[in-house]
Amino acid sequence: MLLIRFFGGTVFFSLLLFGCGNPQTGERSSSAVNADSVMLITTGIDLAPALAETDSVAILFYKDPFGGEPDRYTRYYTQFNSTTDSVIRILKANLADTYREDTLRQCRSEGKIFCFVKGKPVQTIYFTHQSEACFHLYFIHTGRYYYLPFDKSLETRLRQLKQEAWEP
Repeated sequence: MLLIRFFGGTVFFSLLLFGCGNPQTGERSSSAVNADSVMLITTGIDLAPALAETDSVAILFYKDPFGGEPDRYTRYYTQFNSTTDSVIRILKANLADTYREDTLRQCRSEGKIFCFVKGKPVQTIYFTHQSEACFHLYFIHTGRYYYLPFDKSLETRLRQLKQEAWEP
């Protein structure tokens, strides 16, 4: 019985000492690093990494986002598509900002931006700048709403592009 306790204690101590890494060199086994490492996800790009690779966008501007029927205002829009416009660069910079998870806010979207990588859709970003309380970008990821501040340079560029947008 004493031999079993000694053997069991030795095995346990060995696993504890060497299973988590070498205390003299500071090296850790990969499973130990993965088990107690935490990657903080704080930006829109961190949350949805494919957004960093966005190479084209289709932007829809709702014609009358604050009038008409609440359930139908998204039916009529103008559109702007781009693979080269500065809006892609500005959007990516805006998405690198810190997000805030929240419930759906009672703000109507003024439009949405479909983001693509090599022709495949990766995310839809909604935008609004109707008031101070409703001045943000947001997207839905895993059924949750993630809001980002709406950068002034992106707002300005979207206002310019709205004038160039066409009816589909």
